[in-house]
Amino acid sequence: MNAVSLPVWVWLFPATFALHILEEGLAGETFGRWIGYVVGRQLGQRPFFAANGVLLLAMMLFIRITQGLADQAWLAAMLGALVTANGLGHLTGTIIVRIYSPGLYTGVFLWVPLGGLSLYWSSSRMHPGPWVLAMAAGLGLMVGVGLIGYSLSKPINQRR
Repeated sequence: MNAVSLPVWVWLFPATFALHILEEGLAGETFGRWIGYVVGRQLGQRPFFAANGVLLLAMMLFIRITQGLADQAWLAAMLGALVTANGLGHLTGTIIVRIYSPGLYTGVFLWVPLGGLSLYWSSSRMHPGPWVLAMAAGLGLMVGVGLIGYSLSKPINQRR
């Protein structure tokens, strides 16, 4: 397959991430408190916004750096897998816990469609093996983000 350039719409990832951060950090109980229902630990507002701000900047930098490479479709597959998993995770969490998971609306209505578009677009521009590896990397990043959040959180009974 030939070299592939990222479409302009790839910048929707950081734009929707910013909206997702706002929903998670300001809606309902906040995601940092909601996660206490799942893991018994809460993430304060400062570490939540600091960590997500760093991740947002890293996403924008990664997109910018990738634009200088010959083959770029792998980034679309990686980001597509990451945001689709995140959106579906919010939906699953809301269903299991039966309490609104902050991030549900941007996750389901922005990230699942954007992720699906990105996965569809990248699948037709990559060989199957590298495409699956890029998706696995995106899912790995999702796990990494969860571990970062967990490491920054505190047990519910511990004062901040």
